Amino acid sequence: MVHEEMLRILLQLAQGVDPETGEIYGEESPYQRPVAVRALFLALRELEHGETSQQAPKKPESFKAPPLDEAGALILGHLRKWRTEKAKALLLPPYIIFSDKTLAHIAFLRPTTPEQLLQAHGVGPAKVGQFGEEILALVRGLLPAAS
Repeated sequence: MVHEEMLRILLQLAQGVDPETGEIYGEESPYQRPVAVRALFLALRELEHGETSQQAPKKPESFKAPPLDEAGALILGHLRKWRTEKAKALLLPPYIIFSDKTLAHIAFLRPTTPEQLLQAHGVGPAKVGQFGEEILALVRGLLPAAS
């Protein structure tokens, strides 16, 4: 796709015209149409990166949490209960706090430090800052005492 063609597509989208059919959207936003969103995405990607593929980029492979032993399952149950309570308190859906996969990975890893918690799938510095101490305290409280 040449620059002029990409710019034509972007201009048509900005004017509320479907670049493939010429249909005018009227009051409806072009960004609500999957065809328009895809055309915009492809044009912008090619402008930014010089990519010419008509396929969307591949998603990374899905993370699969390892199986849990009995202690891990106990920790996971407590983590889910904590997440539900936290979500209600913050008026958020539970998955916004942490996904099920993330909780399962935390239960598997059994982190006791912020650095260890950062190793869990779906946990970054922001989540550690927001919820880290609570998660770590919960996990520490469920671990058997060192002998």
